[in-house]
Amino acid sequence: MPINVQHNVGKRISRHFGIIDFLAQVWKLNTDNLPDERVFNLPRPIRRLMIRFKQETLRKKDITYGPAPSKLAVAAAKSAWESVGEGTFGLLQEGSGRWDDVVKFEDVQVKWQKVLCVVQIRKAWPRVAEDEAESSVHVRRNISNDEADFATKLMYLLNSNLRSWATGILIQGTQVSFWYADRMGVIVSTRFDCIEQPNLLYLAGLGIGACTRHNLGICSIVSFMIHTENDGEWVETEMDFRRSFIGLPCPTTNSGEITDEDDMIFFGHSPWEDPDVAPWQLVGRGTVVAPVGAACSEAEKWFGAEKNSVLKCAWAAVTAPVEDATVRMIRMRLRQQRPDMLKHVTEIKASFTRNMVELELPRANMFINEDERVLRVQLLERYIPIECVKSVKDFKTCFRDVVEAHHWVYETSGILHRDISAGNVMIRFISGIQRGVLADWDLSKPLTLRDTRIPQRFGTVPFLSVDFAAEWWQGEHFYRHDLEAFMNLLAWFCACYDPSSRRINTDNLATWYNACEDDSWSRRWLAETFDNVMEHAHPDYRTLAEQWVRPLSNYFKDVTGWTYSKLGVLYRLNQGERWGIWAESYYSPQMIAKELKETLGMRDEAIDYEGFMACLKLQPQ
Repeated sequence: MPINVQHNVGKRISRHFGIIDFLAQVWKLNTDNLPDERVFNLPRPIRRLMIRFKQETLRKKDITYGPAPSKLAVAAAKSAWESVGEGTFGLLQEGSGRWDDVVKFEDVQVKWQKVLCVVQIRKAWPRVAEDEAESSVHVRRNISNDEADFATKLMYLLNSNLRSWATGILIQGTQVSFWYADRMGVIVSTRFDCIEQPNLLYLAGLGIGACTRHNLGICSIVSFMIHTENDGEWVETEMDFRRSFIGLPCPTTNSGEITDEDDMIFFGHSPWEDPDVAPWQLVGRGTVVAPVGAACSEAEKWFGAEKNSVLKCAWAAVTAPVEDATVRMIRMRLRQQRPDMLKHVTEIKASFTRNMVELELPRANMFINEDERVLRVQLLERYIPIECVKSVKDFKTCFRDVVEAHHWVYETSGILHRDISAGNVMIRFISGIQRGVLADWDLSKPLTLRDTRIPQRFGTVPFLSVDFAAEWWQGEHFYRHDLEAFMNLLAWFCACYDPSSRRINTDNLATWYNACEDDSWSRRWLAETFDNVMEHAHPDYRTLAEQWVRPLSNYFKDVTGWTYSKLGVLYRLNQGERWGIWAESYYSPQMIAKELKETLGMRDEAIDYEGFMACLKLQPQ
């Protein structure tokens, strides 16, 4: 499982949503005007179950009234259902409604791009604790292992192609629930018995069968069309991104100008790439990046005809700073004060934002809109991943570029990046030389904005400052935390990069992918665990680690290492008033709080850009 789905989804799951309302909002089924039964579309085991019941039983619209299944039909259905095995089925767009067992997928990523909906059959019945939950749509609780496995399948759907949401049906024993998932969370219908109430499962099959691919979650800005030569018409084709068209309605350009073009069209010319940040998540930003090129004269006029662009799509919190506005401000300040740094900061060619109402997300009409997110789409220059670096010399140049660019953005704009990671340090060619580019500013934050919410880590786990795992951390993100992330990125790359294959072997530092304090020990005391961390490093990068990583790790240990135990004691004493231990302390509560604040402040000022560059034996620019 790519991520702990139970942790990621557990607090963002809403249960007991009304079944008929679910059918209407998610699968657009109007029970007052049912479609022809020929559109019924569910996997074969369910179709075989449905033939055990009469049509007047299946097509009744009301849950309470109408003819109930006969005892003979129920007995026959139970017997038939007992012979059904477990399986997970994906609705494939090709073959007019064909369902396939996802276990047979040879290429998981490519196959999931072609799946529209998923149905999972499990023979085990749901846990009793779940059945006894209150009948409220707002009940939120952790999910079982079977449910987490099904949520993982929905996550695969969301992370394949550009999707706004994913849907499916989970059957546990004979208990059925309908599932809807988007980047804000999961909504689950009230559970029902497919033997006692087969009409509800039948209605779901009618709804899914009548849905278009956009009704099943494919984002409305994407279409899959080909131009026929005979009649000159556009017709829908299979979901292949290389044949897709993406519309950017009235995008904002890099200068902040809003174009008056109704719909600038771009085309995809290679498959979707993996999200930049691993591991994948269901709830969250869900960033995907796709190579695109201009497909109409208006787009060529504004952005050129070259195939050197990518489309970045991310679901950002509605309260988060708008990345394209942040980048425009950064570039304006650099242009005024440090124009030589512009080439090392990403440039956004165009952008636009759409909320869940504009994208017609079912959630918009389901009145479960906590932690609302919006889709932010950006057209960017296409850069090269840091893994494609040609040599140690080029890597050192690229690393220096991004550290200096990060510093001068901080100095000129007062903005912290807050997500220094391997996916955000990219390469571009300037006069045939590889140079570094610092990308992905959607977690950045101006220093004037103070976060008053509950402390929350920002960044990518392998590179986070170990402060964020400490009990005394108060939720602030300082400049030195980004410098520590740069050091962790440098150490991680030296330890894991194989220049012969140009791949990262993350097994070398598997524990760095855990956020708990015990597993961050090797990063906190990197100066002492250096040899173990670099045990499998390539000789060329082991040499670089000796030159750069070891001095940096000693720098961080010497300046801040001794404060960890002191801060831990001060924090516990500062919390001790409720424990009644003030009488045992030689200091008053006010003195301890002051000492805690001063120690934290000292640490934040002790690590700086000049000291960092001195460890690399580089002259600050």
